Amino acid sequence: MNIRNVDSEYQVLPSDESEKEKSQSLIDTAASINAVPRQSSQTDFIPIGHISLESKNKEAEHIDLDIPTEGVFWIKSFFIRHSVQGKGTGRAAMDEVEAMVVKEPLWAKTLILSTVEGGDQVREEFAKARYGAVPKIKIVNQDWYSRRGYRGIKIVQNFFDVTDRNGKKWDTKAIFMRKDIS
Repeated sequence: MNIRNVDSEYQVLPSDESEKEKSQSLIDTAASINAVPRQSSQTDFIPIGHISLESKNKEAEHIDLDIPTEGVFWIKSFFIRHSVQGKGTGRAAMDEVEAMVVKEPLWAKTLILSTVEGGDQVREEFAKARYGAVPKIKIVNQDWYSRRGYRGIKIVQNFFDVTDRNGKKWDTKAIFMRKDIS
């Protein structure tokens, strides 16, 4: 297990990571944390995941979604490194985001996200073309979010531009999900 301190935040990385995963380091360029400006450290680190919180989603503005006009934040680009999935990292990240957004300065009331619809996520021909194999997952993303209290509000065909390694565009469904948090 590797433990690394980056700006007083510790990252624990299992020692069974592939060389490819180990080599995917990033540079700390974050200009703010919790909407508070900060000076980035420019330190390199190996991420265990990523989650983005945004007040707008320009790509989804044209979609008629059942969401309030104020107090809404979008969870975007949520990713947990494969080697640490199933160990509570995603749950801990979502717990932290959900606790953080209801406080000053954000005062969120509703969280929105989109993910590949569950059936499409494990569709064999799509998964093989996109990922090289059908992912070995215990639960599809849609069901994982549902367990956390998110409810589906709309399914949109081809919201995501999904192109496989051979350049083929795939017909996929996105599900938009909502959780009222305060």
